[in-house]
Amino acid sequence: MSLKTSPHGDTHDEMVQAIGRLLQQVIAAGFELPIYVGAVSRNGCTMWACCSSDDFGGVKPTMISENTPHPTMTLPINIFMVDSRGVAARLVLEQDKAASERLLC
Repeated sequence: MSLKTSPHGDTHDEMVQAIGRLLQQVIAAGFELPIYVGAVSRNGCTMWACCSSDDFGGVKPTMISENTPHPTMTLPINIFMVDSRGVAARLVLEQDKAASERLLC
């Protein structure tokens, strides 16, 4: 992924960590692999990936596409996950909030 650090912090690292936490939550809640992940920032940057099983019982992400008309993703960033049955979850990464993440199912 070619996303860079924004003036408001390292959104790439925040997003990767948030996606990892959300993946753990949705798998524990019964989501089935593969899980498709999309992220859309306020300024129109997007990223799409597919998370599937690896050979060691873990989850392996594969980048499908990204569109970065700007050098960074800016907050808020909406992250969507859809499993192989069509069950979906959404996470919002927000700036200047007591809780910087909100999981919406």
